[in-house]
Amino acid sequence: MLNTSKEQLRLIVADLQAYIEKKIELKSLEFQEKGAVVAAAAISNLLGIILLVVGLFFLLVTAGLGLGELFGSTTLGFLMLSLLLIIVGSYIYATKRNALKKKLERQISSFLDDALAGATSEMPGDKQEAGQQERSESSSRQHEQKPQL
Repeated sequence: MLNTSKEQLRLIVADLQAYIEKKIELKSLEFQEKGAVVAAAAISNLLGIILLVVGLFFLLVTAGLGLGELFGSTTLGFLMLSLLLIIVGSYIYATKRNALKKKLERQISSFLDDALAGATSEMPGDKQEAGQQERSESSSRQHEQKPQL
């Protein structure tokens, strides 16, 4: 009797160890999945930002060349554009710096929250479809419950 209870205790301990190992493995996989979602979203956004910056660069070069033709000197055109950018940048830095900083912090926080939430829940389209299906089932049940006059 004593031997079988020891054996049962060993089996319980072994099962508990296996359970804990599986739980650790599951958490590791969940963490990797969340990391992959965040990395993919960050790379996607970074690519968009890089393309936007390159586009703005070419737009500024074009504007500088256009102003150069307008003033009769390419150097003068780029100088005017540079002065305009310095004035606008100084105004933003002096007056909107804190507001811009807070807005960027909120956007980054929101991006990370959305990316992490997306890794653990269904896709938004799936939720919408499920909600629409549930509403249509609910409305069909209501129609069935109404007495026919």
